[in-house]
Amino acid sequence: MGNRCFGDDSASNRESLPDLSRKLYRIRCPILTFMPASDRLYFLIENMHLSVWRIKLDNKKKFKVPRPNTNISVTHRWTVTVLVLSFVLSVIFGIVTSVMMEKLELVWAFLILFIIVAVNILFDLIGTAVMNAEESPFHSLSSRRVSGASESIGIIRRAPQITSLCCDIIGDIAGIISGSATAVIAAELVVTFHWNGILPSLMLTGIVSSMTIGGKAFFKGIAMKNANSIVFSIGKFLNIFKFRRK
Repeated sequence: MGNRCFGDDSASNRESLPDLSRKLYRIRCPILTFMPASDRLYFLIENMHLSVWRIKLDNKKKFKVPRPNTNISVTHRWTVTVLVLSFVLSVIFGIVTSVMMEKLELVWAFLILFIIVAVNILFDLIGTAVMNAEESPFHSLSSRRVSGASESIGIIRRAPQITSLCCDIIGDIAGIISGSATAVIAAELVVTFHWNGILPSLMLTGIVSSMTIGGKAFFKGIAMKNANSIVFSIGKFLNIFKFRRK
């Protein structure tokens, strides 16, 4: 059976229709039907060129990625504050640590060094959690007057400042202090046990660095996974001081 060009009659057995067939029939291209063979080829080539140019133009279009819907505020005044504060604190804590480490015994010096490393890891965890926390879950808690919810919203809205404080200022200062403390402890080990060379200093520096980096890498995933819970705990902690002021 041939193809039916027109009509609304039902298809008979084994009848092939243009809209159901994979072959290209002239009835489906009425423009090509009345064209000579040479013009028909030219028409097809021109259409192919147009489609290629359309694809190129679509690829050249610059698609703008929308910004995330957040209420985070960024100020340049905070950048200047960070510069001044980090310089002052680095100098003060560096001098205090060097003087204290020289007068302490090795056991207490090691204990203080590990506390500094733990503080560095803890504040990196807090900074990562604040940066990854979501504000929307705390709005329902704040409407029900749950303690710590409004403080958590304030923390999330000041995420750049708090993250910079925890990860950059405290984290970098703790790293500098731990480095100077490690140097002082290594010098005391050389004097106490009469060790020669730079091997004690290298070994102690490697241990402190691996503990710091490994601890940050381990707790960073935990902070990203439980960001809202960590921020809510910090909000509850801040809410205690709010009630005490009242």
